Amino acid sequence: SHLCDLIHVDICCLCVCFGDGNLHFSCVSLKVCPGRVVSIMTWEGTEPQLKSVLLNSHTDVVPVYQEHWKYDAFKAFKDAKGDIYARGSQDMKCVTIQYIQAVRKLKAQGWKPARTVHLMFVPGEIFPSWVFATFLHSCSLCFFLNNLLKK
Repeated sequence: SHLCDLIHVDICCLCVCFGDGNLHFSCVSLKVCPGRVVSIMTWEGTEPQLKSVLLNSHTDVVPVYQEHWKYDAFKAFKDAKGDIYARGSQDMKCVTIQYIQAVRKLKAQGWKPARTVHLMFVPGEIFPSWVFATFLHSCSLCFFLNNLLKK
């Protein structure tokens, strides 16, 4: 599972940074502990002295107990109602995709943010707070997800 998470995060970083050739983000992958990588993509703002924005999501998936699944957890299955059954198909994957698609569309329109925007993919929702605190202290944030930081 840890190896899959590591590979998945690096693939996310590669796809977003280089996938279609038009995002041109700086991308950093940080090994925070054995088998755990945090990928951070940065879209430099036109006014980098402003506090930045951080959009965070996690890329891990929970273990599978096949006896609790109606369909094979490792095969994406769409039923007649349009419901999709697949390991990790909900959770934060949809949010990660929404962040990436929003950035793609804004960049395609030629829009540039005044503030620097960081997209951060962490290896799990239960994430060591000291790792996260280290990153937060290294950049000046005005916005993290939907919580305003007071400074």
